[in-house]
Amino acid sequence: MGLLSDPQSTELDLRVGRQSGARISLRVTPVGLLSIAILVSAILLSTRALVGTAIREGKHKPS
Repeated sequence: MGLLSDPQSTELDLRVGRQSGARISLRVTPVGLLSIAILVSAILLSTRALVGTAIREGKHKPS
């Protein structure tokens, strides 16, 4: 397999109390990780733009 197609994997076993818990397993390739990073960045940038617009518009409204 190539460098960009070798998947990385991890597991997480989370317990809350005696009876509640979750087991999570994740496998992702480096290209998939890059795609996730771009998606999260786009979400954060668009949220910043929306919040900035809402704040600016809120200052112009009469009380």
